[in-house]
Amino acid sequence: MVCSRLVSILVLEAAAGFAPKTRVMRASYVGTMIGDVGFDPLRLAEVQVDLSYARGAEIKHGRIAMLATVGFLVQEYVHLPGEAYQNSQPLKAPWTVPWAANLQILLLAGCVELATADKTYGDTPWDLGFDPLCFQEGKSQAELDDLALKELTNGRLAMMAFVGMTIQTLLFDKPLLSV
Repeated sequence: MVCSRLVSILVLEAAAGFAPKTRVMRASYVGTMIGDVGFDPLRLAEVQVDLSYARGAEIKHGRIAMLATVGFLVQEYVHLPGEAYQNSQPLKAPWTVPWAANLQILLLAGCVELATADKTYGDTPWDLGFDPLCFQEGKSQAELDDLALKELTNGRLAMMAFVGMTIQTLLFDKPLLSV
């Protein structure tokens, strides 16, 4: 009798884990941000005070992932003259160049981060004040929102692509586009 009660309690507890829960979302962010499609598995909208900080971090990570994805492929298939640049394995290449080169990259990234931190995590995380090709010039707000959505979507895709490329390289130790 005790065993059947214990089993029924365990079954009910396990089933309760799949029951739908009421979600309390902050009304100020639901559907109002560019690229908000309602996907929030970590429930950041419930616990984070200011989602513009998370959006700024998402945009920055997306931009870095887009550069890293291109860099991953370039490292495998384009080789510059010089012994230090002949390593075609993207995950091992940083260890073949002098440590001072890696330090320069780290310092440059730190300087860029410090120079743009107030703009990245402000109200408009897309606009860092750097527009050398004049993409924003003469565009309406709807066109700027469309460009922002495209950048956000491509950044999300690049983040997934970079993780996939890294895992594939670590597992199989072959070039990405090898047949």
